[in-house]
Amino acid sequence: KKMNLALNSLLWRLHPDGHWRSGAGKWVSDWESTALCLEAFLSADSDRQFGSALAPVIENLMGNLDAWMATAPSFEEEGASNATLASALLCSVLIRCEKYYDGYFDIDQNSLLLMHDYLYNCLSSITGSTHADLRQFCTIPQIAAYSALAVAS
Repeated sequence: KKMNLALNSLLWRLHPDGHWRSGAGKWVSDWESTALCLEAFLSADSDRQFGSALAPVIENLMGNLDAWMATAPSFEEEGASNATLASALLCSVLIRCEKYYDGYFDIDQNSLLLMHDYLYNCLSSITGSTHADLRQFCTIPQIAAYSALAVAS
């Protein structure tokens, strides 16, 4: 019951445009906030009762795919690293939402392939790197974990 109250609270805070906004500064984007909120639904909505409420969020994200998916994973500077993390989180969460909330919304196969490719490119970029900047010490394991979750689903 308390988890449902928390999830309803998240829905109440949903921006009219269909995403959750970040209020924590520039290092967490609205895209990353949205991914983390969707992660909460995947983790706590054991009865899958929020699928229809999340459909507009998924539609908004898929309609803005070019806006949130960085052209290529990059860890060269802080902004690019944060954008890569947000994109990887959204790819992982959307792949898993599509399966978990089966029947509430559909993500087309081309978009799913783009998201899988993005995660693959993230992992390739990480494993091909000869150095890791300090700002990447938590970004890299997060991307690896979210990529593994997407593949496992």
